[in-house]
Amino acid sequence: MAIKYPEYIRDEIYSAAVEGIVIALRRYDPTKGASIETFALAYAKGYAQKEWERWKKPFLSLDYEYESKDGTFTLAELLGKEDPELASVEYSSLVEKLAKEENEKKLLELLQEGHGIKECAKALGKSRVWVWKKLKKIKKRSQVLI
Repeated sequence: MAIKYPEYIRDEIYSAAVEGIVIALRRYDPTKGASIETFALAYAKGYAQKEWERWKKPFLSLDYEYESKDGTFTLAELLGKEDPELASVEYSSLVEKLAKEENEKKLLELLQEGHGIKECAKALGKSRVWVWKKLKKIKKRSQVLI
């Protein structure tokens, strides 16, 4: 079954599927009865789907609806409120609060310019896994701020 992903994330989906296969090979137990092909295919599909889900959500969008205990909100709504602390927040100061290292600031700038994960990794001289780990840390920091 061929799944059509947008071209700009095809490499990321492929890498996730390969990672799933590697993990499946490590966890495979022939005594459980499943063939290695069936087991590995299930992991590959799962990891590819997880990667696709990650790509479908914007990382830090002003229009994306975030969920909280009080309902849903957008960053644009938060920034537009009359709270003096939030009203003065600009993108650059948001980056300052989220990015603790210089390479994290550069990563956020590249993403803001519309570069993909692969392009960011190449521009920073890092791996895509490194980029994802940094984004995960930054995302956790953003949830604390919100």
